[in-house]
Amino acid sequence: MSELALGAVGISRWIQQQAEDNANAVALVIAGKDGKPATHATFQELEDAVQRTAAGLSRQGIKPGERVILMVEPGLEFFAAAFALFRIGAVMVGVDPGMGIRRVRKALGRVKPVGFIGNWKAQLARVLFRWGDNTVRLSITAGSPAVHKFLHLLGALRGFRPTALTFETLKQPPSPNDITHPWQPKAAGNDDPAAILFTSGSTGPAKGVLYTHGLFEAQLDALRNVYSIHTGERELATFPLFALFAPALGMTAVIPRMDFTRPGSADPDHLMELIKTHSVSSMFGSPALLKRLAGSATAPEPRLDSLRRVVSAGAPVPAELIAKLADALPVAASIHTPYGATEALPVASIDAREILTDTRAATETGQGVCVGTPCRDMEVRILPIDDGALSPEALDEPLPTGTIGEITVRGPVVTATYIDDAQATHIAKLVHPSGLFHRMGDLGYLDSRGRIWFCGRKSERVTLARTELYTAPVEAIFNRHPAVARSALVGVLLGGEMQPVVVIELVRRASWDPPIDRRTLIDTLLSDASEHPHTAGIRRVLFYRQFPVDPRHNAKIDRPALAGWAAGQLR
Repeated sequence: MSELALGAVGISRWIQQQAEDNANAVALVIAGKDGKPATHATFQELEDAVQRTAAGLSRQGIKPGERVILMVEPGLEFFAAAFALFRIGAVMVGVDPGMGIRRVRKALGRVKPVGFIGNWKAQLARVLFRWGDNTVRLSITAGSPAVHKFLHLLGALRGFRPTALTFETLKQPPSPNDITHPWQPKAAGNDDPAAILFTSGSTGPAKGVLYTHGLFEAQLDALRNVYSIHTGERELATFPLFALFAPALGMTAVIPRMDFTRPGSADPDHLMELIKTHSVSSMFGSPALLKRLAGSATAPEPRLDSLRRVVSAGAPVPAELIAKLADALPVAASIHTPYGATEALPVASIDAREILTDTRAATETGQGVCVGTPCRDMEVRILPIDDGALSPEALDEPLPTGTIGEITVRGPVVTATYIDDAQATHIAKLVHPSGLFHRMGDLGYLDSRGRIWFCGRKSERVTLARTELYTAPVEAIFNRHPAVARSALVGVLLGGEMQPVVVIELVRRASWDPPIDRRTLIDTLLSDASEHPHTAGIRRVLFYRQFPVDPRHNAKIDRPALAGWAAGQLR
């Protein structure tokens, strides 16, 4: 494969490259709706769509460096729009609608977009809640022209009058009478901005993270290296960001019918059908999605025989879930759980075999969750826990092996800044002579083999009079009971003193035989906890029917919400 220069078309060069080398290979398979068959697009068809979309955006005045919102579910329009924005040098702004109306409005107000590309739901929300009404001058609706006309009329009635087009109209070539200027792809360097992606906001305000073309290139290189990805594979794409990577890596992206903002509600039978019908060899899924899939795939007959690789991220993946999923996969298949964040991904990775044969026992006795060995060219240092800003000199005296502190990383996939948030950038980024480090906001330690052990979010630790408790080690002790689906450590201020409380979500069953007596269960849990130094002082256990979780992966527990609820229960 001959490589195109990065400067020619930026990160979108990989679509152009695949069109040159594998023009007729399938780039996208999009599951049909309402009984309709799946649709397909080759790499050449995807490249043509990217070119037409890029030309249309240029004709409409979108310039290099300008920010354009993209709120379209994965499909041909999603891929064409994203790579077209990269190609003309515009900055794609990815906003997860699951963030909630107020957070989305605040995010759009911060990035000041000039364009908005959205499906009808996103466009309706834009009009109703006035997202970007002071800055957006171009609005593109993906989907039905009739819906587009209604939305345009509604927007006009509300005084919002940007240039409004359908996606299909945008892609049409100009008529012979139009006076237009030919467009050229923007020469993009490694440091040129490519995208703004928002953190999930699960432990604080969502922040816009600036991605450059060079950082995307580093991520593609890391994914190829860590997971041995090859051209021609088929990827079940259940998360929009990872879906973008698939065709850039030469993989066929198989797009399921699902609500991508609620992966935990995905239909496992539909996913299994796609995996079998299209001989899917690789998939990415949040722990919540994999839990649903594993529950169906481990029945007597259904198996995921074509899968060779499963990658899951967004929250620690329980060893029990990994073992259950492994039962439905071929013996040679691998399950990987990468560690990272929107600001730095991937940092490290570990596979199922290492978890099940080596680290699981330590995790279940409260030693944290091993998230693996740092990826190539990634450096990890553990710094003392501090909620404020740190001097870069702190990096010169990292904590010793086995000591819990804040995980801090340096490497080619580490982002440099948050958008229009100098304070957050100042706290999270440390400029050191050896390079730029990012404070992950996670607590953990390095073991004697250089592996990272995750112990919880820094903001979610519970600080007591004489010690601190960390979520992962504490919750692991309570999660061992077969009646416990998951647990959450929170702190509640009682009588002027912070007290640790463990909230329990029970395993769901139509009936228990014998029925669970909660008082007896509490006594059993606290008795088990008393045998471990870090949980011996816990005296309070509460029950919550179904934990609130993050909107992106449906996997991270919303502990601040549980803490507020627990405080109301105990006061």
